[in-house]
Amino acid sequence: MNSARTFLISLSLFTSACGVETCRQRSSALETGVAGCTTTRSDVGPGPVQVAPNFEVQVFERAVTEGASPLFTTKSDDDGFYELAVPAGAYRLCASSDRCVELDVASAQVVRMNYQHSRGPGWSAD
Repeated sequence: MNSARTFLISLSLFTSACGVETCRQRSSALETGVAGCTTTRSDVGPGPVQVAPNFEVQVFERAVTEGASPLFTTKSDDDGFYELAVPAGAYRLCASSDRCVELDVASAQVVRMNYQHSRGPGWSAD
């Protein structure tokens, strides 16, 4: 019984790791925009990093004011992957938890930005 439980926990960790790697290896079909992976990690103890499906990502004007509406919004898919077509420009990329980072997108460029939902890193460039 104990070995079955250990096997299931190991399988869960392996599946989580595979999901994260699958997301990180995906490329965007966009010509210009932003794309990346959304993941989550427990804030309690050393848990595995897992994909975060259905995670909202928003793009605002760089000089965003409180209460402003996003210019673009999307949600990550079942693999934690998201992509947003945005024209070249200067923006603020925000997670649904209001953690934001400045983002510069050049013409014919897809900026890769990953997000880890936890107390830790937040946004990171790939």
